[in-house]
Amino acid sequence: MRNDGQYQYVTSHLNSYLGSIKNYQVEIYDQRWRYLDGGQGKTVIFLHGLCGSKTQWRSLMRHLIKGYRVISIDVPGLYLEQGLENRKNNLREFALWFDVFLKKLDVRKCHLIGHSMGCTMAAYYAATRCSAVTSLTLLSFPDVLLPGDSGKIELWGRFKESIYFKTVEDIDNYFQNIYYKLPSIPGIIKKFSYQSFKKHEDRYLVMLDELAATMPLILTLLGKIECPVLSVTGEYDGWSSERLQQEINTHIPVCEHIHLDNCGHMCFFERPIAVRTLCAEFLDKTSLSKNKQYEGVISN
Repeated sequence: MRNDGQYQYVTSHLNSYLGSIKNYQVEIYDQRWRYLDGGQGKTVIFLHGLCGSKTQWRSLMRHLIKGYRVISIDVPGLYLEQGLENRKNNLREFALWFDVFLKKLDVRKCHLIGHSMGCTMAAYYAATRCSAVTSLTLLSFPDVLLPGDSGKIELWGRFKESIYFKTVEDIDNYFQNIYYKLPSIPGIIKKFSYQSFKKHEDRYLVMLDELAATMPLILTLLGKIECPVLSVTGEYDGWSSERLQQEINTHIPVCEHIHLDNCGHMCFFERPIAVRTLCAEFLDKTSLSKNKQYEGVISN
């Protein structure tokens, strides 16, 4: 049973950062989906990673809202508390869901920014709906594209093991794996995260398996991406690798890669100023390019 006091504290803590960005709902496939929306101009849409949520983008959204319409969603198949009902939570079904989402919000073309597994969703969409994506920003693309020695994708086993929480203290171990320098996280936030995961654990692990089944599609589709691409990885990101980045550079025609020092998997939390600057420069230059091949240079 949900502890309403804890829930209200966490909700208030998150909403206090949103400012002029507002919460909305949209109905798709007879389900209500929440999203954040604010600003005017060309549209930038944010896709979080596994166990993430739309609110994690609040700082970056507030930085970009001066020149863009910024939208973040709770991504089906990645968001802990909600997935697609009566449908597989995989890349194909996400793309179909996202088609409807964009139509509902009257968005014909957008910039996509993904983090971690949200990068795979964004890359798949950019490869299969080229005319709908102006640019693609990949923050901490996880190493799910390359088979290990066993012929299986190694990261899925690692991730499922990392989120097998037996106690609240296990949350610390998980965070230590994704940060270079672990920030101070209030105990009540850890407890809420633990309780939320245990509540949805069985369903979420099924969604992960559904998503993993379509991951091999990504590597074959990267070469079909036509828009400019910015890829950002951290020096100490244990969920990505130089080998993966080499594959991305090989397959994506137009890709600029930035490597951030003293940074783990959560690059936009650990190096917020650097990531905000990189994203803003990239968006501004690609917005002005008017679909011509991007030849700008991103500063590090």
